[in-house]
This record gives sequence, C-alpha cells and structure tokens, in this order.
Amino acid sequence: MSEQRGYRRPSQSSYAKGGWWVANFAELVGGAIGFALGFLLLVASELVAPRLDLGFVPFVTTIVGALGLRALVKRPAKPGG
Repeated sequence: MSEQRGYRRPSQSSYAKGGWWVANFAELVGGAIGFALGFLLLVASELVAPRLDLGFVPFVTTIVGALGLRALVKRPAKPGG
C-alpha cells in the first residue's frame, strides 16, 4: 500500500518556502536597484540645481523599489492563464 500523506500546513510546504525566498530576494534586488536609481537622480539634481537639498531621494527610491518589486513578484497568477 502506498503511504498516505497527511495535511501539511502552508508553512511546511516547499512551494510556500520557495515563494518566501523569491519574495525576499526580489525585495533585496528592488532595494538595490532603487538605491542606484535614487543615487543617480541625486547626482543629476545636484548638477542641475545644487542648492536643493534632495539627500532623501535614494532612501525613498530604495523603499519604493523594494516594495514595488516584491509586489510584482507576489502578484497572483491570472485565472485561466
């Protein structure tokens, strides 16, 4: 007889664990890309208008990039596709 597998909680599922790793990796990558783009925006803004104090731009773009890429990865699949 084949051994019947019991119910596994979602936290024990390899699929759920893989999704957790993918989401966190996407957050790290999004944060790094957001910081790089924010730093480039900061440098460009310093060249155009040096009197503006926009030192917060890399911080904001880091957060937006991290959460945005995580949200894109965690989107549910389209039904029927």
